[in-house]
Amino acid sequence: YTYTVPMPSDKVGLVIGPKGGTVRELEKKSFCRIQVVPDSKFLGHPGQPRPIELTGTKTQIDAARRLMSEATGVPEEKLVELSTSHVLQVPNENVGLVIGKKGSYIQLVQQQTGATVQIDKHCAPGSNLRPVTIIGTRHAVKKATDLVLAKLNEGIIFDPPGDRAGG
Repeated sequence: YTYTVPMPSDKVGLVIGPKGGTVRELEKKSFCRIQVVPDSKFLGHPGQPRPIELTGTKTQIDAARRLMSEATGVPEEKLVELSTSHVLQVPNENVGLVIGKKGSYIQLVQQQTGATVQIDKHCAPGSNLRPVTIIGTRHAVKKATDLVLAKLNEGIIFDPPGDRAGG
């Protein structure tokens, strides 16, 4: 499980330490892999928080957050996972499956995963696809995406428009 937290850029040196000594010590104590995004790959502006990836079990990640907080003076509650998003293109005729009766399925997905699911009101110009944006932690976005895709696979409409049998 990988958790990405923002670290104020002026505190990153305190996490790394001289010649990487502090980060190695934090890893040893927490049994968590701690990886600071290097300067060359950091695309933010000076002064923006630097992402730090923590990889391990929930207990190991919590221990690493606590130790990083102690080392830097940054409150642990500020070291929460950065949010991410994913956009699915859903055929307009299948959007109802994602929404559910009176919004029941979309609410269920949001409650179960902690992610936010937003469905555009209109298709992209010249398309019958509607963007469905899922926002949250990486883990929540993955879970919500899986639930939405599973629902679509359950009830997807395969017949091309205009080819429906009348009755």
